[in-house]
Amino acid sequence: SLCPDPGEWATGGPVCPRRSLTIGSWWLLRVLEFACARIEAATILEGNGVLVETLLLPASKRDPAACGEKRSLNCACGVVGPDLCPSPLLQEQKLFALTPADTVGAPHAGFPLFPSRSRGSCTKRGVTDTLQKAAAILGVPLTHHNGSAAVTGHAMRATGAVVFAEAGIPQAEIALFA
Repeated sequence: SLCPDPGEWATGGPVCPRRSLTIGSWWLLRVLEFACARIEAATILEGNGVLVETLLLPASKRDPAACGEKRSLNCACGVVGPDLCPSPLLQEQKLFALTPADTVGAPHAGFPLFPSRSRGSCTKRGVTDTLQKAAAILGVPLTHHNGSAAVTGHAMRATGAVVFAEAGIPQAEIALFA
C-alpha cells in the first residue's frame, strides 16, 4: 500500500503523489492530461443525491481540435470507501491545490490541479518518475524481461482501465470514457 505522503516522490512530480496518482487512475489520465489539468477544470456537482465529479481536460490525444474533453464519474464511496472514492479524493485535491495558489498569490484559474513542489505544473519526467517510485514501493517490476520499461506514463491509464474491467464495465464503455 502507498502511504499518504504529502511530499514529492520525484523532482517535477506531484505533491501528495498517492492521492494524485489515484485520481489519475480513476480518470484514466495520460501524463500530458495529468500535467495540464487545472483547478477550475475540476467540478463537483450534486444531482439526485449523487455527487458527480467532472474533469475538463484541456489537452487530450482524443481531442485534436483542442476543445477540451470532459470525463465524469459518480461517487463510489459505498463501493470502494472514501479513501479510494473519486469524489472525496478530487474534492481534497482541489482544496489542496488552492493552498499553494493562494500562498504565491496566483489566480486560481490556470493553476495546476496537481502542483509540483515548485508550485508549477508537473513535468512529464517527474510524473513518470513518480509512477515508477509508486511501482517500486508496491513491488512491481520496473522493467520487462527484454529490458524495456514496464512502468511508463500510461500507467495511470492502464491501471484505471484494468480496475474498471475487473469491476465488470464493458471494454467498449471503458474505451469511450477515455
